Amino acid sequence: MPIILEDFVKDHGGKYTASELDSHHVVIDRNIITGQNTQSTVTAVQNLILMCSNAGGSGAAGGSQK
Repeated sequence: MPIILEDFVKDHGGKYTASELDSHHVVIDRNIITGQNTQSTVTAVQNLILMCSNAGGSGAAGGSQK
């Protein structure tokens, strides 16, 4: 039986967010940056660079910050 990530996250008390298919969707949670799809890659990488340059992750360039 395959595991559906959305259900697994919700069942274990996590927050799951998504956007329409082929839309940009990046979520930042402390030191973890996730992108929903290839359209989100540039935004996710920009946030990674910004986080590394700030050496503490205090800034974000678009996307949701938790």
